[in-house]
Amino acid sequence: MLVVPGYPGEHYLSWARIAYGVAPTVLSMGLFVLAGWFWSRSGGPASLGTYVQRAFVGAIGLVALFWVGLTVVAHLQGRMP
Repeated sequence: MLVVPGYPGEHYLSWARIAYGVAPTVLSMGLFVLAGWFWSRSGGPASLGTYVQRAFVGAIGLVALFWVGLTVVAHLQGRMP
């Protein structure tokens, strides 16, 4: 989405696409790093990198579970063949 022009002749990289595409992505990654840092402060035996990795893997797992749930619900409602 960051390099798809909105209309013919538009530049590939525009400020609006960067502000509304890259900034939320970077801020979300920062949120996972912050969550991993707080998790590591709880006194567990693992390193900070391990907790950050667990936060990212958990988020990816939740997103995948969400999409599987949406697919099942859409199939049950007859919206998907």
